[in-house]
Amino acid sequence: MSMERREAMLNDMGVGPDSDVLYIVSSSTNTSDTLEVYEQVVRIDTDTNDQAFSLAMPPVSLAKGKIYCITLYDDGADVTITDNAGDTAGITGGALDDQDITLDADDEYTVLLSDGFQWFEIASNHG
Repeated sequence: MSMERREAMLNDMGVGPDSDVLYIVSSSTNTSDTLEVYEQVVRIDTDTNDQAFSLAMPPVSLAKGKIYCITLYDDGADVTITDNAGDTAGITGGALDDQDITLDADDEYTVLLSDGFQWFEIASNHG
């Protein structure tokens, strides 16, 4: 998905360039977080302190019908995206069935959709 297409998708979701975006900067004291249901557009910076970061999705049942776009916009270390601790279905889609997603380069992203039972990766540019 091109950057223009991704921006158009975010605009369609009602999210402007800098509104409603959760910015996360990893540090020695901030190496993990769990998204709230309303935190649907996330930009992560791991370059500031070169600290790997783990991001857990909100409970899949509470996020039914919601789309989440997570971007590693400044890479100093990897970002691992996981299920919520209470979920059992896993993140699905292509080769990622029931596995975590890793973003490890500048501007890599994933777009995830919840159907209330499991996560589906509907777009990405990570390898």
